[in-house]
Amino acid sequence: MFSLPLHVISIIIWLLVPLRQWRGKFFYFFLILGLLDILVSLFYDFLGIEQFNLYILSSYLLIVSLQTKYFIKKYRYLLILLFGLAFIAATPYQLIENQIILLTLHIIILVRILYLFIYDVGNFSRVNLFYVFLLLYEISVISKFLNLFLNLVDGATYFHFTTIFELFIGLFFIVFRYDNPRIVFQLK
Repeated sequence: MFSLPLHVISIIIWLLVPLRQWRGKFFYFFLILGLLDILVSLFYDFLGIEQFNLYILSSYLLIVSLQTKYFIKKYRYLLILLFGLAFIAATPYQLIENQIILLTLHIIILVRILYLFIYDVGNFSRVNLFYVFLLLYEISVISKFLNLFLNLVDGATYFHFTTIFELFIGLFFIVFRYDNPRIVFQLK
């Protein structure tokens, strides 16, 4: 079966990414992504906790991981309150409601990454390919949800295609860190 080897390769690659990004700007983002598939499998197989519950909570944590330390410190109580709301949102709903919640969270992640990219371009007159690949990854995740809603192509085929695409993006993040000058291009 094609899915199991792909799943194992995906776990290995996304576990290696946070090791490469250690102490970098996006370490926590990649740590959450790297641990997510393993935790979802363990929690589902051994504790019977639904996958969407963990995906909703982890998506919220991904949003928080993209914030500055100053922002997190200043708004820590609000973030804790919002985590509680995310926890409530992670209670079992119908499949479609969970997918809408996840899609919304990933659109927020996409907007935040886009903001960071535009901020970098605007303030430093440079294009960092790290952001471009991060945006491509998030667009790929969002496209999976859109395909679920709109049923544009065969779900399994599209899932495999986008997962392989995301593996190549993961390989990029294993090779390059945010601060690597080889992927930063000055505009002026």
